[in-house]
Amino acid sequence: MINLYLYLILAIGFFTIGIVGILIRRSWIHKVLSIMFINSSACIIFLIFANIYQFDPEIDLFVLILIIISFFQFMASLIFFHKSDPVENPKLNNPEML
Repeated sequence: MINLYLYLILAIGFFTIGIVGILIRRSWIHKVLSIMFINSSACIIFLIFANIYQFDPEIDLFVLILIIISFFQFMASLIFFHKSDPVENPKLNNPEML
């Protein structure tokens, strides 16, 4: 079994990436993605302590559903960000083509 400290390091890493992303990035889509990292770290920590203190399985299921919803929000925001990227559209980069 993986040690408790490795899970905590993973959660702290996600939380740090989220905070740095919120503070550095200016785009709202990057801020949403950073909030997803913070949400994932909170879910990881909650599942760690739910496993240690033997909480109800319904609570674990609820947190897993939150993680799945967060993952699909993350993927939807990545797809939206990819489709709205001005680098992909040559008309936006070259004003003569407009």
